[in-house]
Amino acid sequence: MDGVKLKQTNTKAFPYNTTQPVKFLGKFEAVVETRKRLSVAMFYVVKGQNSGNLLPPATAQDLGLITLHLNHVTTKDDNLDEMLGKHTKVFHGLGKLKEDALKALEKEDVIERVPENEATPWVSPIVVVPKKDGGVRICVDMRQANEAIRRVRHPIPTVNNVSFALNGAQYFTKLDLSQAYHQLVLDQEGRFITTFSIHVGLYRYKRLNYGTKTSAEIFQHLLQTKLQELNGVKYIADDIIVFGKHELNMIKI
Repeated sequence: MDGVKLKQTNTKAFPYNTTQPVKFLGKFEAVVETRKRLSVAMFYVVKGQNSGNLLPPATAQDLGLITLHLNHVTTKDDNLDEMLGKHTKVFHGLGKLKEDALKALEKEDVIERVPENEATPWVSPIVVVPKKDGGVRICVDMRQANEAIRRVRHPIPTVNNVSFALNGAQYFTKLDLSQAYHQLVLDQEGRFITTFSIHVGLYRYKRLNYGTKTSAEIFQHLLQTKLQELNGVKYIADDIIVFGKHELNMIKI
């Protein structure tokens, strides 16, 4: 671990079927990546040489290494078409990112060109990730810029947290927010740190961007403040789960 500085931690973790906590030497934050994705994760260093390495489920999902599936789902809602028609604007937004992905982001007011006479202390490269629908996802490699960003601490719900609340429900709906982070506008004075370079010049984000280490916590805090008063509604990342024991309850929600 050359070059890694450990921070103190009060976190307690217990091995399976034991009452003694694991002895942590400290923790450190680092960027982990696969060929297609990257994520910022917190690592805890254990005392002893016989300990294995574990990747948290949330990080594994962010990297696309695992996915969550339900064994059996039935869909039945005679009012679905009516609901979709009534709230059609909710299901239309940024659209797909295809060959002209950068122009699409600029048109949707997600990014803006940095004026040529304006200096910026941060310039990051971009990472282009192919999507299953044939489009591409534009991500900024924020590893260097993240070193200067003070992280916001906010708990992120896990599958276990949500599964307890679903007990007894018979109807389920999942709402997947389109380009979830991009729905949050960045302050003018904070946009410079998202500056990235492409062949036609410098651009920066006007919206919360993927790759910034505070994005997940900021977005989760927003979801909590907006959804915490709603019964039968839970969330994980950018997926909102609506559930109930009766179909009528689902419609009212």
